[in-house]
Amino acid sequence: MVTGRYRPHAALAALLLTIAAGSHATAIERLATYRDAFVEFNALAGEWTIGNDQVRFTVRGRRDGTVALVGLDRTGSGSPITVGNQPDALVTLEGATSRLGETDSTFLVQRIDGSTGTHFVSLAIRFLSSSNGLVATRHYVVYAEVPVVEMWTTFETNDGSARTVENLNAYSLDLLPGTIESVSGLDTSESEGGAFTRRTRRLSVGERMALGSPTLSTEADTPFFSIGNGDERAFSGLLWSGAWSASIVREEAVVHVELGLPPMSATARADQPVEGPHAFVGAVVDRAGADTAAVTAFVRAGRAGRPLPALTTFNTWFVHGIGVDERLVERDIELAASVGIEQLQLDAGWYPRDGAASIFDFSNGLGTWEVDADRFPSGLRALTDYAHERGLKFGLWVEPERVWLDTVGRPGLAEEPFLAQQDGAYQPGTPNDEVHDAQVCLADPRARAWVMERLTRLIDDVQPDNLKWDVNRWITCNRPGHGHPVDGGNYAHTQALYEILAMLRQRYPDLTIENCSGGGHRLDFAMARLTDSAWMDDRSSPSSHVRRNLQGLFTIFPAEYLFSYVMPHPDEAVRGADDIPLLVRSRMPGMVGLAAELSDLGEREINELYQQFTLVKSLRESQATAVTYTLTPQRAQQGDWEVIQQVLPASGVSYIFAFSQGASDTTIVSLHDIQSDRIYEVRSAERGTIGRVRGADLIAQGFEIARAPESAAQVLVLEPVGVDGERAAASVSLGTPAPRQSNATRRAATPGKRLN
Repeated sequence: MVTGRYRPHAALAALLLTIAAGSHATAIERLATYRDAFVEFNALAGEWTIGNDQVRFTVRGRRDGTVALVGLDRTGSGSPITVGNQPDALVTLEGATSRLGETDSTFLVQRIDGSTGTHFVSLAIRFLSSSNGLVATRHYVVYAEVPVVEMWTTFETNDGSARTVENLNAYSLDLLPGTIESVSGLDTSESEGGAFTRRTRRLSVGERMALGSPTLSTEADTPFFSIGNGDERAFSGLLWSGAWSASIVREEAVVHVELGLPPMSATARADQPVEGPHAFVGAVVDRAGADTAAVTAFVRAGRAGRPLPALTTFNTWFVHGIGVDERLVERDIELAASVGIEQLQLDAGWYPRDGAASIFDFSNGLGTWEVDADRFPSGLRALTDYAHERGLKFGLWVEPERVWLDTVGRPGLAEEPFLAQQDGAYQPGTPNDEVHDAQVCLADPRARAWVMERLTRLIDDVQPDNLKWDVNRWITCNRPGHGHPVDGGNYAHTQALYEILAMLRQRYPDLTIENCSGGGHRLDFAMARLTDSAWMDDRSSPSSHVRRNLQGLFTIFPAEYLFSYVMPHPDEAVRGADDIPLLVRSRMPGMVGLAAELSDLGEREINELYQQFTLVKSLRESQATAVTYTLTPQRAQQGDWEVIQQVLPASGVSYIFAFSQGASDTTIVSLHDIQSDRIYEVRSAERGTIGRVRGADLIAQGFEIARAPESAAQVLVLEPVGVDGERAAASVSLGTPAPRQSNATRRAATPGKRLN
């Protein structure tokens, strides 16, 4: 690690005098590098810059220990994205809010460090309060080739005391004004646009826009927005899975943004630092899709090389509910293999229960962490082995953050003090003696240790390849004695969740984890680092609904992170379906699963599912680096085309997913990242090579797509194969495999496991 340090006052003055005597060439020192990312110190200006070939973020240190923000800009553009020079971080103590390092603040700079990490560079500014022994460190991180700066603040004490910090702030910045784009949360009503709907708004001077979610990150809004003025576009998000808030206010010449947590508090000690939520701010040219490409790259960079495997997955819940047993799961493994599925997830219901109310009462018995020996006499490890012998991976559903109250107090199980309460209630609005299940407060150290011990024991015993982590009860705990202030339960629980997931990552590096939260209530950038797929919505049908969710979330997350199932719907059956390709391809830009009674399907459906899942797998490796764009309006009406493009940046290849249910005979769309001097070969999944077209013509005239007789869902590939008519060898192909033989029929769809 290479480290540069800044100490204010006399030390800085001496350094400036020394450098001033020399040449300007020696004034700028690179303190840290990782590929194109760097931290540098300009001694003549007293400025520290963290950046790469695409963005730069600069802070100026003053002799009196205060700091000024030089700001964020695109490297070499000369156009600042931020406005003003106020420090970018707020701190609230005893109800009073100030900026770290501003003239009137008690927090003055003690040290500035630049360092190289495993896959990033970082800049850390350490502030010391002159009045209360509190140390605040402002952190900045930049990854290679990503136009984004990640930032957050940590607090600790240096005198053995405990200090309370409030309303943790990720940043306070003034950005260039422009059109604001955001995406709604899962619980958004249809009258307000529905779940994960892209929204556009322009504020008048003095107008305020509030974003946020009250408990989990994507209940009301997704923690992301962008602002573009036609030339520059800033985009920003929060890496946080709990409650959050953003205030966006249009002032005369700027948009003032404060991003962080709603009213709360946390206690900092020397051995127990408080880490605020991470945020990121990026900058791109204001061109359609540029922010999508950048934020996708940021998510992947933060995973430190860990891929998003996007395995085709069969899940038992929507087919069987809790009515699962060893024989049935073995049968499903066999059938899933026959249609080309790579992984089977045993969902809820594998534990003992006592008088479950229905086939979908999965709460009954939750928290025993034991396998029902009557229904699974060989144990779950035998199912892992059974799946492996047939070429499948095995996944297991868990809900560590909730227990059935009848299990509480049993030897080795949850103790009552582990349980979260809000104003004394396990479930607000319901008397405790009428409640059957409750949330575990992970902030409680004893509860967290118990969950981790039970979880690792289960994983060690079953040895699954995949863990489906669900959460279906969420309250904000204000119960005393849980290791958090009464207004700090949401914050502390969220940080404890990260601690557990990070420990699982370290202990089981090959284990994949699915992020499920009663649908997509906790679908955010922090979870995109710690988990490997995200269940978007308990409504995974009809196909048009899934496509709408995907089109909203493509603007934020890599497509292969977003998971949905092919499953029956009253208006869209799987058994006897006229268009199996439509059902699978509607999910194909993301991660594709299957939740249908395979034994009810006929030979034709089995064959066609096998063909489509083979196509999914043939595209997946390329999709892992793709940038996904929605080329048509998200809320398409019946009869409108829906077209999605995935571009492979390294090769220039594009996959086009075109949906024409009831639509006109043709449509024309404008494609992204087409090179005017190239020749593109166009191929179809059904018909092979269709023809070739000049890039210049695609740019000038658009790409025309005609309805196909085979399916209302087409998968096309555009590959650059030559320049000025010179053909190069094709490297990408689309085709369908030979049919597979199987028998089966269908079962009706069943509800998701959401409780609230």
